[in-house]
Formats: sequence, C-alpha cells, structure tokens
Amino acid sequence: AFMLIGLAITLAVILSTSSSKAPVEPQAAGDLPPLPVVTYRYLDYSSIVDRLHSLKSEFGDLVDIYTTQQKYGLSSAGKCNIDGPNKDCEVWVIRITNKQKYTENTPEVFFSGTLHGNERVGPTAVVEFATLLLRSYSRDAWAKRLI
Repeated sequence: AFMLIGLAITLAVILSTSSSKAPVEPQAAGDLPPLPVVTYRYLDYSSIVDRLHSLKSEFGDLVDIYTTQQKYGLSSAGKCNIDGPNKDCEVWVIRITNKQKYTENTPEVFFSGTLHGNERVGPTAVVEFATLLLRSYSRDAWAKRLI
C-alpha cells in the first residue's frame, strides 16, 4: 500500500504490492499510447485539497482520504487563509490500495510531501505522483502491480 504525505497536507499514499506474484516488468514505451505532455506548477493548499477530493471521486474503489485531525485527533499544523482568516490547516492523507487484494501482510510504502518552510515542491510532487499512479492504473501493468 502507498501513503503520500504533504504540506499542512501530509498526503499519505498507501500503495500495495503483493509479494506472492511474479514481478511485472515495466512495459516498453512503444507498448502504450503516449501520455499527454503536462506542465506542472506548484499547487497551493486549496488546490491540493481539491485534487484529493477529485481523486477520491474518480477512483473511489482505490482511494481513501482523511485528515490526521479527523482520524487521530492531532493538532493543526498551522494556520491557513482558506475558508476564512486564521483557519487551522489540516494534514491530509490519501491512501491508495486495491482494497480487494489488501491483507495485513501486504507491503506498504509511505511517501511524505511534508512542507518544509515555504518549499512547495514536496506536496506538489506527491500529489502529482498519486495522480499519475491512479490515472495509469487501468492501462499500465506496472502501476496496477504497485497498487
């Protein structure tokens, strides 16, 4: 399973791999239609939260999202100016796994995009990785194996 963590968004992507299967070789570039060219830009807090909800809506069978405040009762990571001044930022977690194949013995991988200072590359990279992984799931054997 994968856990991705990021920002006052600690995105946790939990990615599961089954150790009982033979390794799946990545497909050659010519085996798949080309991915569209994407220009990445830094995502702010509200854009990340929106993307997480969008991924949950689009891939509900593979994705769970929650905040560490909701699930574990942790304190806020700081203040955000989202939904009003001085609102507490929440630490978001996205868990990606094939729920039908997940067992207590399924290996888990944790990716942290926790914000350091004002460096926004960590949260953005983790969210974009989660997006790529999920959007590749149905057409790429390696992505399917990872999840």
